[in-house]
Amino acid sequence: MLIKHFWNAWIGRREWKRLLKQYEMRQRQIYVLLMPEHDWELNEQALLHLDDFIDRRFAEGVVILAMDDRVVQAAPAYSDRIIAVRKYPEKLARYLLKYYCFYKFTDKFIIVSMTQPQGNRGSMIVGKSGVTVEDVVCLGIYNLRSVTKVREVLKDAR
Repeated sequence: MLIKHFWNAWIGRREWKRLLKQYEMRQRQIYVLLMPEHDWELNEQALLHLDDFIDRRFAEGVVILAMDDRVVQAAPAYSDRIIAVRKYPEKLARYLLKYYCFYKFTDKFIIVSMTQPQGNRGSMIVGKSGVTVEDVVCLGIYNLRSVTKVREVLKDAR
């Protein structure tokens, strides 16, 4: 069983290296967003705040790896700094997640999910004390503090 986990992580590592080479990420400030969920509300919030995320990270752009066809079709309308949007196989996403679970191999890999990696229970906070999916995306996933609505939430929490 343990060997299988290591093998899957090794496949994830190999996939990450392929993405690095394909998008020349070592020379460029590009982030990869993995969207493993078929939750349109979550994915749409991530797309709505994409430009804020890119600005905050001083990035050139993002590559989106999505499981949901709606994201693949709609994403280009949300930002002109999306380098690529790919319909990504769930099997490869699992391998990347397994690799990421072993250690955080880069800060350029962002997982837009409230359930992944395994054990993440971000969805349990939604609805508690007025926390919305947008709050989880901005604060929990993108670490944005300067978005207007987020500033209001932080101010009210004090």
